[in-house]
Amino acid sequence: MVVGVIVSWYAHSTADQSKVDWQLLSEHCFGVAVLAAEMAKPLGLERAAFFVGLFHDLGKYCIDFQLRLEGRDVPVDHSTAGAQVLSGLAQGSDKLVAHLLAYAILGHHAGLPDWLNETDACCNMRLKRPLALDPAWQDELRPEVSDLLPDMVAQLPKTPPEQAFAFAFMTRMIFSCLVDAEAWIETCRLNSRARPKQSPPCGGVD
Repeated sequence: MVVGVIVSWYAHSTADQSKVDWQLLSEHCFGVAVLAAEMAKPLGLERAAFFVGLFHDLGKYCIDFQLRLEGRDVPVDHSTAGAQVLSGLAQGSDKLVAHLLAYAILGHHAGLPDWLNETDACCNMRLKRPLALDPAWQDELRPEVSDLLPDMVAQLPKTPPEQAFAFAFMTRMIFSCLVDAEAWIETCRLNSRARPKQSPPCGGVD
């Protein structure tokens, strides 16, 4: 690969440097998005889960990460960009949900972060980090972020403490769907199997 000129963007690599069996990044993002949405459907959270899956690895659309896949020793933070971009694209009431989804995206490898603490690993600081994101993601993913706020929100408790607990619980459920979906798809990839026709029992997406 010539630095600065990328024909294909990858999520995961293998030992085969011809890249014939490397996983395309868009394929990975959509795969995780669809499966996370299937898992979240019984909870009424499928749309939010779809977008958290779609954006979770957005930070891999950068030259440094692609060089890392080729064996270069380049440090890359690939989980911050998706949280930043999704938060920026959401409008109106969707911004609240995008804020919650940012926690899940930021923590999909290391666990849900604090909003604020004494380190630069907290959610507040990471959402301010400068991005090194290639615009190719817009053509490959073509996201239309809308309707993130689930209907179930209308049934949540109205008192602040109970409502805060409900939103925190919702965030953890979406986070769980994201982590489980990625783990399932990665297991299938490592076992050199196509995604099975029947996903883990969790409902379906229309």
